[in-house]
Amino acid sequence: MIDDAKSLSPDAVTDADILIIGGGAAGISLAMNFLNSPLKVVVLESGGLTYERETQSLYRGRNVGLRYEPLDLCRVRVFGGSTDRRGWAGWCKVFSELEFAKRDWVQLSGWPISKQDLAPYYEKALATVALPRDLEKSTETEAAGPGCLPLGSGDCVNEPIPLSTLPHLSEAWTETLRASQSVRVILHANVVGIET
Repeated sequence: MIDDAKSLSPDAVTDADILIIGGGAAGISLAMNFLNSPLKVVVLESGGLTYERETQSLYRGRNVGLRYEPLDLCRVRVFGGSTDRRGWAGWCKVFSELEFAKRDWVQLSGWPISKQDLAPYYEKALATVALPRDLEKSTETEAAGPGCLPLGSGDCVNEPIPLSTLPHLSEAWTETLRASQSVRVILHANVVGIET
C-alpha cells in the first residue's frame, strides 16, 4: 500500500511492528523481505514518487569536511532514493575481502563481520537489483578477459563493475509495494524525531 502524508490528518497515528525510515535502496530492499509477512511494516519516505525541488532542497547544507559535491546534488530525496535517474547509474559491486580487513594505514578500518557473514544475503540483494547470482564469479572472469588493460601483477587490478538492469528501484518495485497488504509506504513523511 502507498499513502501520502499530505493526505493524512495532522494527528494521524500509524501503528507498525517494523518501521523503516527511508525508501531508498536499503529501505526498499528491507521492505521487500516483508511482502507476505504477518507483520505490519511501514516505510517512511521524505520524497514523493517523482522528483520535487521543494523536497530535494531539504538536503541543502554546508560541507565542512573534505571537498565534495553539493549535498543536495549528490543524493536524491524521492521514493527510490539515490537509485533515481538523477542518482546512481546502477553500478553494483560485491565487497572484496580487503574491504572488511583492518588496515593500519586506513583510520577506523576493519569490520566486525566478515565477507562470509554477508554471503547468505547476496542472492536476495542481487535479485532485488536484477543482477546474476554468480556476479562475483562473472566479474572475476571479465577481469582477465578481452578489453582489460594488461596490468600484470602488483597493486593495480582490472575490476569490472556490472550495471543493474533495474537501476531505479522505485520504478521496479512501486507496483509490488502498492499491492502489498503487509507493507505500507508513506510518502512525504519526514522523520523529525525518535522517542524510545
